[in-house]
Amino acid sequence: MEKQKFNRRFADGIVRSVWLGGIVAVLVGNSFLGAEMPTAPVSTVAPVSQSSTLVGDAEEGEALWVTYYCYSCHGWSGNGGAGPRVSNPAFSVEGFIRYVRQPTRMPPYVNRVMSDQQLADVYEYLLTVPPSPDVESIPLLRDLLEDQ
Repeated sequence: MEKQKFNRRFADGIVRSVWLGGIVAVLVGNSFLGAEMPTAPVSTVAPVSQSSTLVGDAEEGEALWVTYYCYSCHGWSGNGGAGPRVSNPAFSVEGFIRYVRQPTRMPPYVNRVMSDQQLADVYEYLLTVPPSPDVESIPLLRDLLEDQ
């Protein structure tokens, strides 16, 4: 029993460390690797462009997804991890940008960190990610659920 408690605390510590490491990496940038984090012009949280001219580039969005360590919380495919599922968003690009600028449970990506265009690129990438398969379509998971 004591070993199980230790293993659980150890696992929780690793998860917490990975999560905090991702947050620190986002806030500090890639400077510890000798790379520079791409930045947009310095400003405070700017209003989101309400025009329909914001068209994202999915390939650029995927590169930004990796560069800014979005996967560390939302999973490689955006289908969830420590953070919520964000693939195939059901809201507009403007709503996505508004939330990312002033989130409730993650560091804000203000305009000096990512521009509206960069966020539109990430949004476009998220639209291309296929949804997670249904649990019933995965034999091993289906069998586990039936055994309970």
